[in-house]
Amino acid sequence: MLRIRLARIGRKKLAHYRVVVSESHRVPTGGAPTQIGYFDPHTEELQVETDTLQYYLDRGAQPSERIVRLLRDRDDITLPEQTKQNLKFKEGKAAESQAAPSDDSSSVEPATEDAAAD
Repeated sequence: MLRIRLARIGRKKLAHYRVVVSESHRVPTGGAPTQIGYFDPHTEELQVETDTLQYYLDRGAQPSERIVRLLRDRDDITLPEQTKQNLKFKEGKAAESQAAPSDDSSSVEPATEDAAAD
């Protein structure tokens, strides 16, 4: 299965990423991945060959979560509906876990005076 993901390039502490299409079981930089764009996280600049990206998406390539987050606001690319639903589910689940922190101290019963006297 093909995967659309980021491959890290650049020097230490100054990362840049290539947007590549490669087999899902391979390292993103290994083999012969197809480079279809780049992403600079410092300036939040994303440049992608939209025709090539749409070609791979139409043929079943699965974008990574980071790629979906970067592309979801663009109007020129249509992401698969399943990918959008998965991302919404994960974002909702993360919001629920932050909103309701678990308090383990309420599950522990306080010691009674009889147990303290023994």
